[in-house]
Amino acid sequence: MLRTILCCLVMLTLSVGCQSKNDNKAKEATITKVDATKGTVAVKMHGEGKDVDKTFKLAERIEYMDSAGDVATADIFTSGDRVLIFESEGTITKMKHKDKAAIAKLPASKDKTDKEAKIANEVFIRAADQINLAEMKIGKVAEENAKSDVVKKFGEKTVHDHSLMNKELRKITTSQGIKLTEKLDPKHQELLDDLTKLKEGAFDKAYTKHMVAGHEKAIELFENEAKTGRDADVKAWAEKCLPTLREHLKLAQAAVKDVKGK
Repeated sequence: MLRTILCCLVMLTLSVGCQSKNDNKAKEATITKVDATKGTVAVKMHGEGKDVDKTFKLAERIEYMDSAGDVATADIFTSGDRVLIFESEGTITKMKHKDKAAIAKLPASKDKTDKEAKIANEVFIRAADQINLAEMKIGKVAEENAKSDVVKKFGEKTVHDHSLMNKELRKITTSQGIKLTEKLDPKHQELLDDLTKLKEGAFDKAYTKHMVAGHEKAIELFENEAKTGRDADVKAWAEKCLPTLREHLKLAQAAVKDVKGK
C-alpha cells in the first residue's frame, strides 16, 4: 500500500499552506521527488525570495475506519518539526501540513480518545466477523468435498464453533448499533471459490494448509484485542474465543499430518 501511495505521488503535485512561529505568511510546498524504497518524500518549500528543499520520512502509519465502514490509512511523514499527513484509501485524497510542535501542545480531548477507541473496536469486530463467516462457509465445503474423515470432522467442528462465536458477536454489535454484512470480503470469497473447486485429496491438502495459517493469524488478532481492547464486551468476547481458536489450530495441524500420511 505504501509503495502504491508513494508512486501515486510521483504523478501528483500538491500545494499546501504551512506556517511556523517565525513565518506568519503562508508558504507553498510542492512534492518534487518520491522514493518508494526508502519511504521518503522530497518537498520544495516556496518562501519569499528563495526555495527550501526538505525531505520527509515515513514515521508512522495509522489505520482507521472511514464513513463506509472500510479500513483506510493515514501515512505520517516528518521532517524536523514539520509533519505531512497523507490520508488515503488507495489514492491520495488529502494532504495536510502541520507544525509538529503545535500538534504536541494540543490537549488530548476525551471525545478524540473515545472516537479512536470506537474506530479500533469496529476494525477488530469487522475482521473477526469475516473470520467467523469464512470458517462457517468453508467448513461446510469441507464437509462435502473432503476425502479424509478427520478433515470432514474438523470442518464440521469449525462450522459449529464459529456459528456460536458469530451469534455472540452479533449480539454485541446489535446492542452497539454496528451493522455487519453477511457477505465475505474479496479475500475470503476468493479463498472460498478456490477451495470449492477442489475435491478429495487436493481439497484436503489445500484446506488444512489454509486452516493452520488462518488460525495462527486469528489467534494473533484475538490475543491483541484481549490485551489492548478498550471495549469491555468485545474484549471479553475475544478472550472467551481464544481457547476455541487454539484448539482449532491444534486440530488443523493434526489434520495436516493425517493428510500427508495418506
